[in-house]
Amino acid sequence: MTTWNYRIVERDGIFAIYEVYYDAAGNVTSITAEPVAPMGESLDELRADLEKQCQALDKPVLRYEDIAGDEAEA
Repeated sequence: MTTWNYRIVERDGIFAIYEVYYDAAGNVTSITAEPVAPMGESLDELRADLEKQCQALDKPVLRYEDIAGDEAEA
């Protein structure tokens, strides 16, 4: 089963929010090719997405270089 969440990723000195995907053991398997923007089909959905992205600030920052090459991008 694959799970995902938002995480801060440092890439070339820039910090941004990415969707990060994990395997069943909790290991990072891939990330989105580009940082993501908050969005929703209503203000409530937008607020919920922003809140999920803010939770990434409480987790350790991931380094792009630590995520395996081309296979790291979803």
